[in-house]
Amino acid sequence: MPEKQVTSAKGEGAFYNPSTKAINIPTKTYSFRNSELYKRSIFAHEGGHAWHFQSKYIYTKMHPDFGIMVADVDKEFQSLFKEFRDTLRESFGDIDNWDSPIKKYLDFSPDGVGINQEKMSSFIEKNDISVDDFYVLLGNTDDTLAALTKGQVGRGHAKDYWKQKGTIYMELFAHLNENFWVGNPVFKELYPELYESGLKFMQNLYNL
Repeated sequence: MPEKQVTSAKGEGAFYNPSTKAINIPTKTYSFRNSELYKRSIFAHEGGHAWHFQSKYIYTKMHPDFGIMVADVDKEFQSLFKEFRDTLRESFGDIDNWDSPIKKYLDFSPDGVGINQEKMSSFIEKNDISVDDFYVLLGNTDDTLAALTKGQVGRGHAKDYWKQKGTIYMELFAHLNENFWVGNPVFKELYPELYESGLKFMQNLYNL
């Protein structure tokens, strides 16, 4: 876990800083919406980044021979990443279809993309969560798909983010950490096989 937490009024996005070994959470981000689940999700996500960096499970380093940054990723996690991609390919075929379950909750129009209010309301009632909770959970699921496809499908980070070394593995790990410590009923409904595999992997990793 991080050695310290820094909460500041500056900036908008929360992040873990490997240099200072601190989780930075701007107050504007922390107060985003009225969702306690969102607040717990931030700590679980950035705490996941802190864990994989500080334990050197997934981290970046300077290559000793070539003088460039490279990613060092645990081999078991690389295997899990491949397993997830293989499962998505078997279930949905072409990579452009991997986010098709997420689109169940979206409405597409000439004006853009919005949430299907009827389906969202049904899910909220069934799972006893708030509207803000739903947006957080769907967004986390969407970003997980972006990590697994290097931004080809899914949303959550800018395209250039996925070009950085190791980010696809780091973001998947952080989202699995969210699922393990906070839970994500949206992810569980849309990608049940991945969800259960991820929980089992994290449980074994943490020896719980």
